[in-house]
Amino acid sequence: MAPAVYTLYFIVAALVWHFGANYMLSSIYGKQWPGFSVWLRFVGMLAIGAVCTYSLSRQARRLELEYRTFLDDAPFPIFVHVAGRWVYANREAVWMLGASSVEQILDKPVFDVIHPDDVDEVRREIEWIMRTGAASKPLLERRMRTFDGREIVTALLARTIRYRGQTAIMSAHLDVTERKRAESQLAQAQRMLYDAEKLSALGQLAASVAHEIRNPLTALIGFTKLMPQAAPEDRVRYCEIMESELQSIQAVVGEMLLFGKPQPITHGQLDVRKRLEESIALLHAQANMHSVEIVRQIGDEPLWTTGDSNQVKRVFINVMKNAIEAMPQGGRLFVRAFRHDGQVVVKFTDEGPGMTSEQLERIGSPFYSTKASGNGLGILICRRILEEHKGALEIASKPGKGTTVVIRLPVPS
Repeated sequence: MAPAVYTLYFIVAALVWHFGANYMLSSIYGKQWPGFSVWLRFVGMLAIGAVCTYSLSRQARRLELEYRTFLDDAPFPIFVHVAGRWVYANREAVWMLGASSVEQILDKPVFDVIHPDDVDEVRREIEWIMRTGAASKPLLERRMRTFDGREIVTALLARTIRYRGQTAIMSAHLDVTERKRAESQLAQAQRMLYDAEKLSALGQLAASVAHEIRNPLTALIGFTKLMPQAAPEDRVRYCEIMESELQSIQAVVGEMLLFGKPQPITHGQLDVRKRLEESIALLHAQANMHSVEIVRQIGDEPLWTTGDSNQVKRVFINVMKNAIEAMPQGGRLFVRAFRHDGQVVVKFTDEGPGMTSEQLERIGSPFYSTKASGNGLGILICRRILEEHKGALEIASKPGKGTTVVIRLPVPS
C-alpha cells in the first residue's frame, strides 16, 4: 500500500476518533471531565499514528527486501558505492570480483579494485556523475583487478541514486574480458596475415624489380664493353644511351623505395577541392597535348579532410595522368567532387578503351600496367597513401566504356 494511502487513513481515523471520543464523553459525562476528554483524544490519535508508522516502516522493510532480492538475483553484477566505498554488491558482483563473500567487498575503497592506469579517469567520471546527476555514457570499458589476482575488463553503466538517505552511485557491469581477448587475438591474427601478405608482395616485387632492371643492365654491360674500341663520336652516343638506361633503373628503384618505405605525413586540415583544382591546372598542358578536355564538376564549397596535402595532390595527379594517357586519340575526362555519407568523394571518368575484368583484377600489381611504358607502381602507391589517410581507391571499367576511379577520404569530425 502506498504511503499516501496510509497518510489518508491516519487523517480519517484521527478525525473519527477526535469527534467520536468527544461525542461519547459528552453524552456519558457531560462537561464534567474536559481534561480527561482531551487526554483520551490525544492518546487515541497517538495510538493511531503509531499503528500507521509501524505499518509504513513494515511496508518499507518489505519493499527494501523485495528490491534487494531483485538486485541480488539480477543476472549481471550490480554495485552501489557511497563516498568512494562499496555499500552494496549482488551475488554476480561477488562472483565477478572473485571474492569469497560480500563482506570482503563492502566498506572497501572503490579504487582498490580499479586498475591503476584507469583510476584518474574513473575518479573524473564519478565526480562528473555526482555533480550533474546524469547517467554515464553507455558502456564505459574499464579494467578491474579481482580479489583472486585476475585482471578483467567490464563494460558498465552508472548513475546516481538515493541509498538509505544518502546520494550514491549504482553501476551495472558486464564482463567483456573474453570478448576483448578474442578481439586482441583476431587483431594479432590479422597483423600476422598482413605481414605474410606483405612478405609475399615483397617477394613478387623483388622478382619484378629484377626483371625490370635486367634489360637496362644488359644494355649497360654491352655498351661498357664497346666503349674502349668505339670512336669518339660513338662514345658520346653510347654515353647518352647509357644515361637513359641508368635513369630508367633509377626511376624503378625510386618508385620501389617510395612504395616500401613509409613516408612521413604532415597531418592537417586540407581542402580537397583546392588541391584538385591545383592538380588540374598542373596537367592542363599535358591534357591539351593529348587533345583531352577536362570537364570540371566541382562546387564552390570547400571539401575538408585531414592529411598531407602534397600526398593527396600526388594521388590526384597520378590518377588524372593515367586517364589522359589512356586517351591517345583525345576525349573527355570528367572530374567530380562532392561530400556524401561522411566522406569526400572524388570521381575521375575517362572515355578511353576501358579494361577487361582480367586487366581490372591485376591493376595495381607491381609492374603490371596497361601502358607500354608503365611500371604499375603508381596505383599501388596511391592506394598506400589513401590507406594512411583512412581513405580508399576504387576502379570500375568495361571495354569500350572507359574507366572510373573513385577516391574516398573521411570528413573530419
